[in-house]
Amino acid sequence: MTAECLGKILSIDLDNAHNTETNVPDNYQDYLGGMGLANLLAARYTDTVTDPFSSRNPLIVTAGTLAGTPAPSSSRTSAVTLMPLNGVWGSANAGGGFAARLKWAGYEALIVTGRSPQPVYLVIEDSTVKLLPADALWGKGILETTETLWRQHKDSSVIAIGPAGEKKITFALSLVDNMATLGRGGLGAVMGDKGLKAVVVKGTQLPKIVQKNKFLTLAQDVHQRMRNLSWRDQWLRQGVYLGWARWKEELSTNNFSRRLPSEQIDRLSPRAYEKHLVRPLACISCPMADKAMVKTRGAAKPISYGLQAAMSGARWGAKDISQALDGMIEANDYGVDDLTLYAVVGWAIDMYQAGILSKEDTGGRALAHTAEQYGLLAREILERRGLGDLLAEGFLANKKRFGEEGIGLAVHIRGMDPISDPRPHSSGFLFSQLTNPRGPYVVQGNSPAFTPGKKPASLRRFLLSIGVSEDKAEIIAPDDGELDLALMVRYTEDWYAAVSSLGICARQPVIQCYGPDSAARMVAAVLGAEFNGDDLLQVGERVWNQYRLNNGLHGQEQEILPDQLYQPLTVPGSADYLLKNYEQDREVTPQYVESSLQRYYAERGWNNKGRVTSTNIERLQLSQ
Repeated sequence: MTAECLGKILSIDLDNAHNTETNVPDNYQDYLGGMGLANLLAARYTDTVTDPFSSRNPLIVTAGTLAGTPAPSSSRTSAVTLMPLNGVWGSANAGGGFAARLKWAGYEALIVTGRSPQPVYLVIEDSTVKLLPADALWGKGILETTETLWRQHKDSSVIAIGPAGEKKITFALSLVDNMATLGRGGLGAVMGDKGLKAVVVKGTQLPKIVQKNKFLTLAQDVHQRMRNLSWRDQWLRQGVYLGWARWKEELSTNNFSRRLPSEQIDRLSPRAYEKHLVRPLACISCPMADKAMVKTRGAAKPISYGLQAAMSGARWGAKDISQALDGMIEANDYGVDDLTLYAVVGWAIDMYQAGILSKEDTGGRALAHTAEQYGLLAREILERRGLGDLLAEGFLANKKRFGEEGIGLAVHIRGMDPISDPRPHSSGFLFSQLTNPRGPYVVQGNSPAFTPGKKPASLRRFLLSIGVSEDKAEIIAPDDGELDLALMVRYTEDWYAAVSSLGICARQPVIQCYGPDSAARMVAAVLGAEFNGDDLLQVGERVWNQYRLNNGLHGQEQEILPDQLYQPLTVPGSADYLLKNYEQDREVTPQYVESSLQRYYAERGWNNKGRVTSTNIERLQLSQ
């Protein structure tokens, strides 16, 4: 059944310019596609590959089970590789059209190993697979690279890197179709190390749906629910900015020591952003676009989402959203994670001010938290020049160089900077950034507890909607007690893993229109197999355990909040923020975090060090 309903796995060996095709694993239905298949395939490499820049480090790119079908918002692309920034097997996810077109070309997954002696790009057009010279593209930005490849390969989707990946900056990433970031943590550097400038895919074979009429009815129902959302029009204008009331409180600057002043926050607001909006951009099959075309400096450019510009702009001191958008567009084109870039710069400035770095280290200039200094040091990093060459390696690689005192000033979790500052409001991010093997990430562990002030009944309704039992929902969100964020994250992670294995977007307006039962019925219709909501939830649990197991072999259980986040966050003109629980009536301490994590581990059936146990390996039949 599986081999007949699904495409092949395409493996590319760059050392020998050779490709092979194989069937999906026999246990595909236990993991599904997307995140599940990517982590299942990665398990083959975890005990032999320990260096991200080894030619044997695989770049695994997969499509979800529903990718390429009419299922709304189902074209998310998953990828796994050993990430250079922190040495973990990072599971990444992005929108765009790549996953759908990979399925249309007849493939469920792409595995790239080896290293090309000359720059190349990979072209997959249905059953034709070619490696073509990329010398003319090497050194070009992602926008120009992608547009050039689109002209040469009509109706294709492109994953491309920029100069940051070519220079192996450890927080280089790639872009899918010029608008969706893929690979926070250094996936772009892995592609650069392999000499792989881009992957182009084009297909004309629609995936087989065994029970097509049933599937189309189910897909139409979900599609209509999305279009009927009362706030859909506002989402199309603002995207993730819709949560501004919460996000704006968490815009910290000066290396996470000071909240952005209110007047500067206002200049980064959604109202200011909408003045630059040209139109929303949607991924294939999605009626809820969260990408956008924006206009700055008289030119229209695609972006992933406007809120990220505000978040990164806050870090380096952008004077307004126009300047912040320009900065993010330039970073995207260069192929570098702008959030980590400016987190590393802020860290270097603090090290200078603490006397750990001298003027000799900085090329003779004093460092301060000003937009000018952030810009100068960022440029040195991107050019791998002077101090910037060291900083391009990230936090952990510099531990010996800067010592414990220097690393102590770095605000990171597993070598990666937090997405936002949790001190104004503790949410699901507080724990999902800790428990994710990859480190801080935008969506994994998503929950409505990102928003302050939710009533316990509302949180319980959400938990029930993702398959949590009534008894467990009462324990997590009691009427007369404290919300247990750590336990909530355990279940939201599994739900995220489940939908990401289907290829479904986890953004709020999409995911609230799917449920375990409705999504499972789509899987059953596609595969022509028995499959229900409980099966889907177990897939989510299995995939997250596999993800953790892949990393546990290398001891990546480091759930530690940086010291800076336990210190007061200075708020201009107001009282300082302290890290508190969701209800804001209890201070969060290292002991509080450790106690919460122990409950999380126990709920998952892991040991007290956060490692997957043999019991879970056997129960879930994980791959070792």
